[in-house]
Amino acid sequence: MSLYILLVTFLLSGCNKPNHPTPPLPEPPDNGYQPIIIWESEITNNGNFVSSINPILVNDLIITSSQSYSGYNDNKEMVLAFDKDSGNKQWEWEDYIRPGNQTIGLAEGVALIDNTLLISSAQDNYAININSGTTIWATETEEGRARISTFGTKVFHVARYGNSPRSDSAKTFMCDYSNGQWQEIYKISGVDYNPALYLPVGYINEEGDTLLIFQNQGITFNPSGERVDLHCYNLTQDSLLWYKPNFTPSGSSNIRAPIVEGDLVYFGGKWDFYCIDILSGEVIWTHNFYWDYQGSNFLIYNDLIITNLDNGDLIAIDKNSGEQVWVNEALSGCCVELRIYGDRIYFGNSDLFIVEANTGDLLYKFDSPHNGRFDSGIAVDIENKKMYASDGHFFMCMELPE
Repeated sequence: MSLYILLVTFLLSGCNKPNHPTPPLPEPPDNGYQPIIIWESEITNNGNFVSSINPILVNDLIITSSQSYSGYNDNKEMVLAFDKDSGNKQWEWEDYIRPGNQTIGLAEGVALIDNTLLISSAQDNYAININSGTTIWATETEEGRARISTFGTKVFHVARYGNSPRSDSAKTFMCDYSNGQWQEIYKISGVDYNPALYLPVGYINEEGDTLLIFQNQGITFNPSGERVDLHCYNLTQDSLLWYKPNFTPSGSSNIRAPIVEGDLVYFGGKWDFYCIDILSGEVIWTHNFYWDYQGSNFLIYNDLIITNLDNGDLIAIDKNSGEQVWVNEALSGCCVELRIYGDRIYFGNSDLFIVEANTGDLLYKFDSPHNGRFDSGIAVDIENKKMYASDGHFFMCMELPE
């Protein structure tokens, strides 16, 4: 636990920015819009909950999760499925292996393949049938992070090993989503630093080989500091295609998996963003955010890469050149989970924001009707003009504004 706290402390230190004068930000315009609630469900008895799952629309269901603020001695995060039209609960799941507190990994703790919902709760991973809410498989491991990623039918999980406060090795595991039979595919060991592998993104080359691109973000002990190494591993050939040690100048990075578009991979550093040729490892361009840490996810929309900085700025850069296209400095979202539907960006951070993706203009901003916070993401059904979100009190289906 102490190693985890030390690592989180170093990661959060990215929010200590250089002293650059920043003008006061104007308040977003109040357009007076308040969405019409179609249905809502009060999930917990005390009406206060948190959710690690950004709402997932699949078939006729909307899937979310709930963990009560109270009762932390035995507080399991429950996965819930509602009929997307009526709001009737279809099933609930909390079939965890271990007793006590169980929390699903935030942002990267959930994945969906076909009709199988995959979730990670630190050491343990689960597959759930979305139609019935029953457990397909459950695996218990000695170590692990509450993070999973997928590529094709494969699921990836990462763990680190060794005695706190220094782990001496880190591993990546892979299984097929249908069986949960994990196998070790990659391992690194640290001599003068604490290794910590993060989730890979996949790519198929012309020979049909699967390449995995991922980072190791470690804490160095002599001297004290941080380091980020980038790896490109040929899974098919069991060989390292390229390796970039000490890649970011700051020694830190965005810990989310990179994203792939064509033959390029995009990777978020602490204050930098990189476009890299997958096959050669050559850096095509670098964009510097100068003063602010980039801890949000990043989206590709047409020729834009859109992300959110920790000072609340929403920014778009050209994916071909790395040049800034637009920035909206009048928002208040920090480290938020961005979603894009059609030509609009949706995210919640206390209030719920809807932004035009081509220009960055704010279209709508509204607060919770229950004095809550929209911190758990949003799902949108464009065809039926509905949106789904929770505010910590209720899970709601609302009319989508024009």
